Amino acid sequence: WLDDYDNFRINLQHSEQVVSGKLVIGTSHHIGLHHLAPVLKHFIQAYPAVQLEVHFVDSEEAHKSVLDGNLSLAFLTLPPVYDKRLTYHTLWSDPLYFMTGTLSPLAQKTNVTLEQLAHYPAILPSANTFTSQITLAEFAKHNLKPYATMSTNPLESIRMLVSVGLGWSVLPQTLISQDLERINMADNIELQRYLGVVINPKLTRSSSVEALLELLAPID
Repeated sequence: WLDDYDNFRINLQHSEQVVSGKLVIGTSHHIGLHHLAPVLKHFIQAYPAVQLEVHFVDSEEAHKSVLDGNLSLAFLTLPPVYDKRLTYHTLWSDPLYFMTGTLSPLAQKTNVTLEQLAHYPAILPSANTFTSQITLAEFAKHNLKPYATMSTNPLESIRMLVSVGLGWSVLPQTLISQDLERINMADNIELQRYLGVVINPKLTRSSSVEALLELLAPID
């Protein structure tokens, strides 16, 4: 009887330590493609019993899904203004640079001012996106508004359109390639954005959520 009891106790302790179940997370396309793969690979190897489901969505949609309780957590571009109902953790710094195609007239100019830049065609994400809000806020400081001729949300798509000479944009270091040229700005303007994870503190955290957050702790 004592042997059976010891075996039962050991098995119970083991079951409590096993992280399992379904974990649904959201991520922006940019974070998923350029930052998240090593994190998820480590998590899957450490917790093979977890059924991980990843949804690729815009940061703004992921932010709302966490707030509504439809996602356990989401990796996204952190908003310029935090919602007090949510918890945010910064994981990566992701500065944005003014970029243009190598054959664009802007590539040959020096000491370009924001006022001058505002007269050249721009390709920016939708105005409601966090990245676009950061860009527009910088222009608004000088009572300016960029001349946006096209709008598309995935930064990878914007990078391609800029590279063929259809306009300038702001892009992170991870997307800068040989067919792009950094615009020589008169003022050393660096637009800063941060990438991280957002959690709804009102939701009960599953063991898989806790495990993922613990894994992220060294990055935070």
